[in-house]
Amino acid sequence: MEVYEKCHSELTFLETLAFEGMTSNTIILRKELLQKVMHNIGCMSDIYSDALHIGILKSFDNGPTGTQIQLDKNHYFIHLSLQEFFAARHLARLLNSTTRDIGIQFIENHKYDKRLQLVFIFASGLLIQSENKQAIHTFWDTIYGDPHDLVGIRHMQLVTVCLDETQCDSEVPHRSQSISLLLNWI
Repeated sequence: MEVYEKCHSELTFLETLAFEGMTSNTIILRKELLQKVMHNIGCMSDIYSDALHIGILKSFDNGPTGTQIQLDKNHYFIHLSLQEFFAARHLARLLNSTTRDIGIQFIENHKYDKRLQLVFIFASGLLIQSENKQAIHTFWDTIYGDPHDLVGIRHMQLVTVCLDETQCDSEVPHRSQSISLLLNWI
């Protein structure tokens, strides 16, 4: 826990950046996005610099002449799974705070987007670990809420993988209903 407290600002920056990148469907994080995130969370340039030195973000400069100024370069996460994990941490944080509506809207808009499936899987596991019952209920109620996919196959797939991540924890709302529904599908 001490590491999380010590690196809180850097983690917040990485989480927000990952979430914004996933929301805008981009792997290469343009310098404008980095600057927007820094501005939105009130991040100082030393926090940004520290976040770069962790080794999770790499710079990418495809210009004809290179620059040494890190803020003038595009970046990317060294692996997509890290971007998905940090985006999930941001989503869990949204659901744990007064900005819950942003998280709910994100889930409603993207829950059947195959590209974001790991974000939801990670988020379901992170929320169970947080033991915040309100956030857990908000997540699962939104997953089960409207809109639904037409046939229901993507919904069952999403519920199955998210339930698996929680190890069918008893805190998951609609758990027994979900298991019964899955068994009926089989």
